[in-house]
Amino acid sequence: MMAKENAHSGHGSLVALIAWLSTCLLAGGLGTMIDPSTHVLWLRAGCFGLVAAVGLDAAARMRARRQRMKHFRVLQRRCDRSLEMITTERDIVDSLRTAIAHLLTVRPQTAREGLTGCEQRWTCNLPVEVFAVRRERSVECSEDEAVGVIGRLDNLSNSGFGLILAEKLSARLVIITLLPHEEQEFDLLAEILWCDPCPDGRMRVGGRLLRVLPPGTHTSVDSPATENEELAAEAAC
Repeated sequence: MMAKENAHSGHGSLVALIAWLSTCLLAGGLGTMIDPSTHVLWLRAGCFGLVAAVGLDAAARMRARRQRMKHFRVLQRRCDRSLEMITTERDIVDSLRTAIAHLLTVRPQTAREGLTGCEQRWTCNLPVEVFAVRRERSVECSEDEAVGVIGRLDNLSNSGFGLILAEKLSARLVIITLLPHEEQEFDLLAEILWCDPCPDGRMRVGGRLLRVLPPGTHTSVDSPATENEELAAEAAC
């Protein structure tokens, strides 16, 4: 930024110098203290210099205006992307809250505070099946990979969950679908953040909810981390 300001200042000084010298030549050409045979030469040089100074100044102003317009368009695109990301995030949060409220149709008797901040966390006991997420660009999953892990949804908040699984699930991104499948109205895309073994051999896992999915999505969705990376790369442009 400083380099651009210095370049613009130097260009303005050069234009002012050309205009000043051209004015001096015009004044000399109109005066009587020089040889009359050189009056025309002085006048022509002065006029040419003034025209050049005006042209250079106009070109500099146009160039500065184009730079300002370009900068404004970049800022406008960034603002539009930021607003779009905020709107998308708000829609995701609203859909998650609606889904959680639907699951908790009967208000539980106990509610305990979340592990982060003071977010309310409700206890529940819902049968679920958990599927690992694969990317559409990867190879087709086998029949064994399409089988989920049975478990129970132990607790819920507007952004997090706790699960007790019958066996270990070696995946970070999962789809939580409620059982029975015939009665499900939506699936939940989630990210597992921690996993602890239970004394009876089961696994207790927890994480954050990412979005609400149509029922029966299972393992056909793209990884949401890829979409976040693309949005971050666009915002950095």
